[in-house]
Amino acid sequence: METETALARSLAARTDAQVVAAVTAELQRMFPKAYEPPTAHVVARLGNNSFQRGGFTYMPPGGTHSLHAEVSAPLGGGRLLFAGEHASALHTGTVHGAIVSGRKAAAQARAAMRGHLAAVIDHLLFATEEAAVEEARKAAQSTRARFAPGAD
Repeated sequence: METETALARSLAARTDAQVVAAVTAELQRMFPKAYEPPTAHVVARLGNNSFQRGGFTYMPPGGTHSLHAEVSAPLGGGRLLFAGEHASALHTGTVHGAIVSGRKAAAQARAAMRGHLAAVIDHLLFATEEAAVEEARKAAQSTRARFAPGAD
């Protein structure tokens, strides 16, 4: 039996007020001298989110930070990138970790695109330049033909 799942299901079945009461009672038990009641609260029902389903990341016992490097390593020659709170070694399981890893993945994507985009831009510029040179060459030929000696 997974105790985290059982506890999560038990809390999810309670009202917001009951969840706050249970959490504050536990905090008061854990920190009897330092406990102060909350001035406000938000109860997130992440288990009801069809995309998240209550999931979160945690470092398993014996886990190392190399796990984050493996999870966030680009695949497919750098064409498939990963980001999210799970890919942050310093801020695992937090929104900040998701933001930091997203910025890192964006920088990796920009770096990969620079090479590709530079080739595309060069192709477009050179093709445009070649077309302009060809037009100028034809215009010069036409002008020469019109003003050549013996042309009417």
